Amino acid sequence: MVKVRSHLTYGNVVATLALFLALGGGAYAAAKLPKNSVGAKQIKRSAVGSSEVKNGSLKAGDFDEDSLPRGPKGDAGAKGPAGPAGPPGTAGAAQTCPQGMTKLSNALCLDATDRTTGNWSAAVVACANAGLRLPSASELQLALAKKALPGGGLDYWSSDVFRETTGQPFVDRAVVLRVDGDQFLIQDSGAANAAARCATAPGA
Repeated sequence: MVKVRSHLTYGNVVATLALFLALGGGAYAAAKLPKNSVGAKQIKRSAVGSSEVKNGSLKAGDFDEDSLPRGPKGDAGAKGPAGPAGPPGTAGAAQTCPQGMTKLSNALCLDATDRTTGNWSAAVVACANAGLRLPSASELQLALAKKALPGGGLDYWSSDVFRETTGQPFVDRAVVLRVDGDQFLIQDSGAANAAARCATAPGA
């Protein structure tokens, strides 16, 4: 039987003691660590991986925004309250009449003076050449009511015309306004003479 004691030296004892402390000291330190004593400063970067994290223990705030999957689109929200009324708009530009015409209403400008005197066809041509038209019988009546036509027994052509078919040949007749009598007459559009004032709409 070989005697171990005769080979035991001081160096063997020291080496054995160091090995014991190395193996048992770490286990002792791990067993004796106080609660919550290990924090971010004690953990090396990337030392904790997925396998060291308990499933369901992390919250959405623990992840980068781009690393989380998007959830399903939510329902539309309730309609918000109506906003306050806006400020009033600026007033539109006033509609004016062409030079030499009088504004009798928001829809009618009339020559301030007689444009021509002659038969009905001449009156129509004179107004058309100026880009205007003859006034209707009702517009002439409005002009008379607003004292926009002179007296003196003058007749004024209207745009109202019709064809008389009772005789031969047919005769085109137009309605004229006789200022002094404040009455409408039917005149032969080709043979009778009357004054003409042209009409248009404001802003035209």
